[in-house]
Amino acid sequence: MVFRSSFVTVLGGAVLAFIEWLPTLWPAAAWGLFVAFSLGMQILYPRLIAPLFNDFDPVDAGEVREAVEDVFERAGFETSDIYTMDASRRSSHLNAYFVGFGRTKRVVLFDTLVEKMALPELQSVLAHELAHWKEAHIWKQFAASAVQMGIVFAVLGWLVDFEPLYVAFGIPVTATYAGLLLAGLIVGPLLQSTAPLSNKLSLAHEREADDYAAEIMNPDPMIDALGQLAGENLANPFPHPWYATFHYSHPPIPERIRRLQKRGDGDTSDGPADNTEDIAPGAD
Repeated sequence: MVFRSSFVTVLGGAVLAFIEWLPTLWPAAAWGLFVAFSLGMQILYPRLIAPLFNDFDPVDAGEVREAVEDVFERAGFETSDIYTMDASRRSSHLNAYFVGFGRTKRVVLFDTLVEKMALPELQSVLAHELAHWKEAHIWKQFAASAVQMGIVFAVLGWLVDFEPLYVAFGIPVTATYAGLLLAGLIVGPLLQSTAPLSNKLSLAHEREADDYAAEIMNPDPMIDALGQLAGENLANPFPHPWYATFHYSHPPIPERIRRLQKRGDGDTSDGPADNTEDIAPGAD
């Protein structure tokens, strides 16, 4: 939240400066800054910024390390750096993530994940997250976000120069900063209306990652992990379909469990889950 607010402040100040310095090219300059900043955070945050707020401890030789290495070996990747992060100091969220390029990754396990999940379930969560790297989901979504923001800045640029906007609010046409504020108020809801498109891409990636985890490990541990994640992460298992369309980047847990159960039974169809399906207590 702090970084998001800081980013909005920096980007907003930069946009105002670009409008002053580059009156016709500022949308392109602002878009370039957004892409550069987002890429920089993607690369630098895990190694330089995250350690400022959490402690990272190497995972010594033992069953947890062996379990992680087993997943990587099955996936055809390598890792020598495996860490636990003290996520429990702020949250009960269960998760893991990877840092690195090529086939060598640095693994970070939330301490909550290690403490609350059995090893097969932990391995399934790792396999799911590893699928996002293997299939380049992170970079595909980064590219989609860059395209989306390019359109946003193009629309902002058009609205800032749209004289009827100023006339409608009784603002002098020369009051460019006020025009930018009004344009932002218009673009915000328009951007929200495109959420189903970006969510659709994310949903497809999540299903692909679930399938990969089931393929290299086994559907049953992933099903158990999803059930536990639903409880620990306090996810709503039965959102209203319209709400989910605009706000859910992951399929509802019962749908994911149903797909994995069908996969275990030899049925690979992608139909939505029956929301009357119970979920066992007990990972994303």
